[in-house]
Amino acid sequence: MQVLHSILQIGTGGTRLTDEYGSENGVTLELMLGTAARLEFDLRRDMGKADGELPVFSPEELGDCANYFALDSKNGNSNVPALLKYSGISFETDSAGHTILVIELTHNHTDAVVEVLAGQPSADFRAEIGGVDAGGLTVFAWQFDLTIRSRVYLGGGDENVVNDPEYYTAIQTEALLNAKGEAIFNDLKEHFSVSGKDGEDGYTPVKGTDYWTEEDKAEIKAYVDEAILNGSW
Repeated sequence: MQVLHSILQIGTGGTRLTDEYGSENGVTLELMLGTAARLEFDLRRDMGKADGELPVFSPEELGDCANYFALDSKNGNSNVPALLKYSGISFETDSAGHTILVIELTHNHTDAVVEVLAGQPSADFRAEIGGVDAGGLTVFAWQFDLTIRSRVYLGGGDENVVNDPEYYTAIQTEALLNAKGEAIFNDLKEHFSVSGKDGEDGYTPVKGTDYWTEEDKAEIKAYVDEAILNGSW
């Protein structure tokens, strides 16, 4: 699961995705449609410290409540948002003492999200993190924008469209040889080793020059084809 870490600045003027000094320049959050993600929000207050870094926002200020995470189109307010999640939301503290709000988002592929995308490469959504107390009152609601990008492939494709196993690209062949070359070479040495006596003139036959007939070569080729093309290795 990918981890997406963001800083969420919380203040009276609203909630924003920023860097640790409160700047929004170049700060975005983008999800890929249908992918699992662990969203980590480093919660900060909007009152800067002496060094300019945003101070930590403590979850104790929120009190006891049940949290939710919702996504919807930026153009609508619906009682049934495009995505709504209650579970997998927790507060953690990192080694630097920062409050991290964690949302385990196992997927974001809903019919409503796909409808908003409507074939576009991407779409902007309004995200909301909120808390509801024991009396059913919403005690906080933080909103910010994020983008969901459409996918090239979402699974469930035509299983009849497969790669031809008879042919390998140069990259595939190199990968196969790198992974299995030594094992195949050692096996070939054992399988096709030829021992011969020195000739009368004391000449020692050289492998590849003095033996391995055409029949031998054909057998070796068939052996390698079986090992690589038919997946024996």
